[in-house]
Amino acid sequence: MPLTLLLCVSLAASALAYQVIFPGKGDKWSGSGYQTLQWNKVSTDQRIFSVFLTNTDRQELPENNVLLEATVDGLLNELLLSPPNGVWPSGKTFRVNLCKDENSPESILAQSPEFEIVGNSNGEFVSPSTLPKPLGLSTSSMPT
Repeated sequence: MPLTLLLCVSLAASALAYQVIFPGKGDKWSGSGYQTLQWNKVSTDQRIFSVFLTNTDRQELPENNVLLEATVDGLLNELLLSPPNGVWPSGKTFRVNLCKDENSPESILAQSPEFEIVGNSNGEFVSPSTLPKPLGLSTSSMPT
């Protein structure tokens, strides 16, 4: 009986936390340009978090836990993410993690289901300087 109660409390607590809405299972990101991340938040969630790209397949993502955005305001509920090094890696088993902060990729607040990043069809490098500025909260605009 105590184990059942503990499981119910744990499930209830996880239902009241950050939740990644997009990308979801079966969704795809383009291999170039900014990509959308959407989430839901409740009032008890910490306000600021970091975003990491992860994949257990080292063929698709040689370095795990690639930092995409260091400081995100959770109240935004949506963010345009820029590609790491100007172009997204391609593959089918990517996840986005919302984490406690940029130094704690293991402290996951929410995780997307696996999704696909479809390669840049023309194989061209996309310079971040030619792309529109993403939405989000930078560390320079944080209140003191």
